[in-house]
Amino acid sequence: MRSLTAVVAGLVALAVPSAALAQTQIVVQGTTDTRDAGLVDDVIVPGFQAAYPQYTLQYIAVGTGQALTNAKAGQGDAVMTHSPSLEADFVNEGYSYEPVGRAVMYSDYVLIGHDADPAGVEAGARHDAVHALELIAQAGASGDAVFVSRGDNSGTHVQENLMWAQTSGIPLHPIGAVGSGRMEPDQNGDGTGTDVPDWYKKAGVGQAATVKVAEQCNFPPATADACYDLADRGTFNRQINLGAIAGMKIVSDENAPNARGGTTLLLNPFNVYAVNPAKVPSVKLDGALAFMDYVTSPAFQNALTSYPNEQQPAFFPDALPLITPAGSPSSNILAGEAVAVAGALTNRFPSSPPLGSAPVALDASLGLPGSPFGPLNPPFQTLAQGATGANGVYNLTGRPNRSGTLRLSAPRNGPLSPTSVTLGDVHVQAVLNLNDLTTSYRRLRMRGTARPSADRDDAKLFVFGRPVGRSGGERQLGTLALPDSGAAFNDTLRVPPGRWRVRAEYRDPAAVENSDSSPRFSVTVPGISRVRLLNIDLLSGNRVRLEGTLSPAARGGSRSRIVLRGRRLGTAGAAQGRKLRVLKRQRLRRGQTRFSITRRLRPGRWRLRTSYVQPGTTDTSNSGVRTVSVR
Repeated sequence: MRSLTAVVAGLVALAVPSAALAQTQIVVQGTTDTRDAGLVDDVIVPGFQAAYPQYTLQYIAVGTGQALTNAKAGQGDAVMTHSPSLEADFVNEGYSYEPVGRAVMYSDYVLIGHDADPAGVEAGARHDAVHALELIAQAGASGDAVFVSRGDNSGTHVQENLMWAQTSGIPLHPIGAVGSGRMEPDQNGDGTGTDVPDWYKKAGVGQAATVKVAEQCNFPPATADACYDLADRGTFNRQINLGAIAGMKIVSDENAPNARGGTTLLLNPFNVYAVNPAKVPSVKLDGALAFMDYVTSPAFQNALTSYPNEQQPAFFPDALPLITPAGSPSSNILAGEAVAVAGALTNRFPSSPPLGSAPVALDASLGLPGSPFGPLNPPFQTLAQGATGANGVYNLTGRPNRSGTLRLSAPRNGPLSPTSVTLGDVHVQAVLNLNDLTTSYRRLRMRGTARPSADRDDAKLFVFGRPVGRSGGERQLGTLALPDSGAAFNDTLRVPPGRWRVRAEYRDPAAVENSDSSPRFSVTVPGISRVRLLNIDLLSGNRVRLEGTLSPAARGGSRSRIVLRGRRLGTAGAAQGRKLRVLKRQRLRRGQTRFSITRRLRPGRWRLRTSYVQPGTTDTSNSGVRTVSVR
């Protein structure tokens, strides 16, 4: 018999959704800063797995140098680090799938020390980090201060080395790759070797752990409140808020513009890379790219602004360039008119140069979202493309063919991910010009132009008319369907004959606002004719001549004629047969307005009538019936 454990295990397996069974683990090698600040556990892992449920995320937090080394060794699918110089080597060696890493965010470094601050950094170098290191080194040489370094080739360690390189009067020796510019304090003072002074300690652990080492400051003969450390602000604040450390404060931050290194010295940029499967075949590239898409997405970037709180965010988003529109474009335009947009595109990373020659585009949705006539989520199309000037300013002009939402979009540009900003809705009013109206038998031909001439949905001309000289108000005479594209139209509408005051409107409710009504035109639609019988003369030889008038004038031709119809009456006075039969047809000349038709008849009493016939020109009209006696 199967064990109960096996049965339960089988039921649990059946209860697990198939999507969960198919999950793939993605490994990200990353810096400890993000973990120690709480961002990995609180935001990155749950956010990524919610956005991409087909993956689980394992984030391995080590120093930047170790993270890149691990990725090269096939131990990660993506890396997220914060040392531009080490990352440049990673890219140059071909380990990045994309030619440039993607910017994600930045934080800033702070120099922290005990409340005692024996080196007097807070008072002497509050916003001058390089001078702060000089003060610490001087106090250290006197046995009054200790500097605790990460010492692990992490991004923080590299940044610290670059800062030591800018100091003056302190013996240093190079560290790291030749030409990297990294320096650290030197014990012997000859600028060679690897020995460091007793006041310079290498912790060799992560960011939070190094902060803890500095707080404990167990480096006799120095006192327990003599230590300093370079850390990222987010990690330091988190350790304070968790109660993990006490008695420490920020002694130098926010480097001044006139300080060595300027305002960017303490900035800490984070970038993300997918490992190149051409170098490491085991990489799960789709998952790596999904992770990159997540940390550069608007959702994650927005989450950064309030983590851990809005007052003291640990990180600042910079994956997406900042689009700053200069005013709002016109919200109501006539079809064919242009909308002009202007503004600036800037890198969110502080003190970045203007984003010159950056591609930008003006887009418009094919309809207004939520419109009762259009799609709920209409797609966008590009109206105009261009690039920013050297100062990062853009100017674009486009001609929307439909009412919709305007947006300014910027595609991927180097390390910056694509983004867009909504500029507002534009309402496009159709424009109709009636250039020529001609009429024929029961027909009204309309020529003109209708705009917009493209991106139509169900464009029609609605034709309205009011009879002239007759009772009745305006009514719709018909509609003309417009082609999918093209401004000019030349089409015919069947219209009842008579005199009309005619107007038209362009309507395409899913695309544009209705056009203003066209001017009213007076037209006469042929179709009504009149024949009036004036005289009937009895001639010799049993002949009868009928004369009368025609309206309108005959058009001539083989089909324009006057027709004599009649029927001989019986003895009781009733016509023989039900209908008057055709007795004679006679052609009419063009322009003829009077007629005379003669026919020999048998003696007797006759009922006679004339008909005016012009097929395709006017309706057939009949005169009144006359009775005559032929002897």
